[in-house]
Amino acid sequence: MCRVRWAHPGLAFSPQRSHAPSTVVTATLFAREHALRGKFLRQVALLRRVQPPGETCGLANCNLSFEAQAQDCGYRRIAGLDEVGRGALFGPVCAAAVIMNPRCVPPGINDSKTLSPRQRLKLAHEIRETAEDYAVAFVDSSTIDRINILEATRRAMLLAVGKLKTRPDYLLCDGTVVVPISMPQQSIVRGDRRSVSIAAASILAKVARDRMILNLDAQYPGYDLKNNMGYGTRKHREALRRLGPTPLHRTSFRGV
Repeated sequence: MCRVRWAHPGLAFSPQRSHAPSTVVTATLFAREHALRGKFLRQVALLRRVQPPGETCGLANCNLSFEAQAQDCGYRRIAGLDEVGRGALFGPVCAAAVIMNPRCVPPGINDSKTLSPRQRLKLAHEIRETAEDYAVAFVDSSTIDRINILEATRRAMLLAVGKLKTRPDYLLCDGTVVVPISMPQQSIVRGDRRSVSIAAASILAKVARDRMILNLDAQYPGYDLKNNMGYGTRKHREALRRLGPTPLHRTSFRGV
């Protein structure tokens, strides 16, 4: 549990310390301070009431506990980030950033890899309708070849954060990736199975990238893209040996 300190011009307030009125701090300022603190505590309680740490969103430990911890530390706009396509041989890497609305969390949010295409489409629509803000960003295959996939993943996440209309004040990132931005953040191993915000980002990124690959399938027939989404399946590797790579294949990857 974090000890949250509140600050206003002319007033320093700590929840664990009472202050007597002075000639500098007026009763009006105290009233405003207590009202703000009460609003914050109600927001934290709401997060836990919507989905407490023991309650799942489909997997045993996917919940809002990381978001609630960040709220305890005073952060208000918490964005979950995840990427899709990091291990593919074809196409871009895609990242999404999502600021969830704790008052309206669609049921069934999970790591996108555990969901069927129909479930992902349904949840992606519900997330876009209910989230406070969201954004999706791509980094193309030529950039991946030039700067490597890890740096491309970081760039995609940074671009997604930059596209948000509401600037977040805290980031929850999947895996061990650190976004190159001066903003408080937490990397969570298997975060897409543990944090609702990260899981929501994984769904939006997966749906957006799959849609792009499906559109490219007609442009580059023979690679079975509509079934492999650019990943290195047996049919895809056989097509590469037979047809060679397209301009959208990652030539720095083994097998291409």
